Amino acid sequence: MVPLPNLAEDPHETEQLNSQPFLPKALLVPGMLHVMSNGLQHVTSQLTYFDHWFDQLQVIEQLWKNGRLLRFINYCLKPAAPEHIAAMFFQRKLGSLYVKRWNEVSRFCLRLADLLPYLKAFWNADAFNSANKMNASSADSEFDPGKLTAILQDAMFSACHVLVISIGDWQSEFNSSRFFKWHIQFASIYIMFIFQLLVPAYCF
Repeated sequence: MVPLPNLAEDPHETEQLNSQPFLPKALLVPGMLHVMSNGLQHVTSQLTYFDHWFDQLQVIEQLWKNGRLLRFINYCLKPAAPEHIAAMFFQRKLGSLYVKRWNEVSRFCLRLADLLPYLKAFWNADAFNSANKMNASSADSEFDPGKLTAILQDAMFSACHVLVISIGDWQSEFNSSRFFKWHIQFASIYIMFIFQLLVPAYCF
């Protein structure tokens, strides 16, 4: 605690100021969202399933790059899905997963959430690959449609995606709570518990 000069005309106000921490007149920017995101990034990087699941998530991210999304829309969605679903995919930007920062992962999963059921329902690797057969120049060595098929059928991937969204909802509520600063360690333990115990139980 740093003693404060008598800047207030009201003695009662001076007494209140002297009871506050250093720089009491500074703008309070706690940055708890960054604390939480960085803490979760550290915890999740140590989890058994997270690295594999993150790699799977990056495969889905690749579908939105280099014209692949348009190919999916034209060859998979338009022949089989209602027009408004194709519009949803065309207009949705998922963001980037260039780092395993929790805030980016959580945001990506949230943006993907309402599209994922349609992606599972209408993804067709054979139809997607038909573009390569029609135009040899469209061959894509960086993206494996078969791998995406396996991911969309993977119960573990789906379970982790649901849990990340649930944790993100809980994080947002926790960030606004006055109890947040008392529970940073509890949050890390809670996330660890979910991924290590609940994911296998959910899938198997």
